[in-house]
Amino acid sequence: MEDSPLFLGLTTATPFIRSMGLGKKIPGPLGTLFRSYHFAKTKAFEMVGHFLQHSSSSEKYLLSPLVQGGDTFLDRKLTIEELAEEAMGLMFAGAGTTASTLTYLLFALSRNLAVQARLRREVLSLPDTSAAVRQNQYINAVIKGAFRRFPTIMATLPRVLLEPLATETYVLPEGTVVFPEPDRFNRDRWLESIEAMEASLTPFGSGRRNCIGKKLAWEELYLAVNALMWAGIEFRAREETDDEDTQLLGFIAASPKAKRLVLEIARV
Repeated sequence: MEDSPLFLGLTTATPFIRSMGLGKKIPGPLGTLFRSYHFAKTKAFEMVGHFLQHSSSSEKYLLSPLVQGGDTFLDRKLTIEELAEEAMGLMFAGAGTTASTLTYLLFALSRNLAVQARLRREVLSLPDTSAAVRQNQYINAVIKGAFRRFPTIMATLPRVLLEPLATETYVLPEGTVVFPEPDRFNRDRWLESIEAMEASLTPFGSGRRNCIGKKLAWEELYLAVNALMWAGIEFRAREETDDEDTQLLGFIAASPKAKRLVLEIARV
């Protein structure tokens, strides 16, 4: 994801490199960009093939609108190649960002063992269905808490006022951080469905142009949380891991300043 602007710029300026398959043969970091693209495209074709081979809507729901509805602008069904390109867009939008969110979700849970223990109890008490995980209030509250405290796309969705902001009732001065206890990971604030709070949480943007990988990202997080809680492990932050190491940095998707998260794992 971080290298995508460079790749797009190169392929726009020199389209023949990709069309002739020359990029994969280039040594070094430049060739790595093209090889990564080829790998992603191969996986996208595999994913499309898997969806098309399964008839149940639960297996192909992510691509169902594209497969069944086609393209309204072109006024026809999409080809396999075009479906693969759309699948790559979903993978791009819903994978790298999810990795960042999951990293910080693990960090938050490692610093809040009581929350981690309750989350484990919630997951283990649920029926073995994906719907049960999606609809669980506490699981959603924990994930939303991570979204708010550790925004993956932080550069384009600021929450600190750079200039005074006037509302109908108040004037918020410059520098105001708009949220009570903004630096605290607090899942409890999301246990109540308050419309104003939900509207202020925009990890995927909002409106018709929001992130196309939103549904995929949510499903990945549900699967990851469910699997981690069923693994029978407890993860703790190591003593040498400090706030400086986990400071949010990033050009597109945020990542820890130390470029890694080291946790201690124990059986429970």
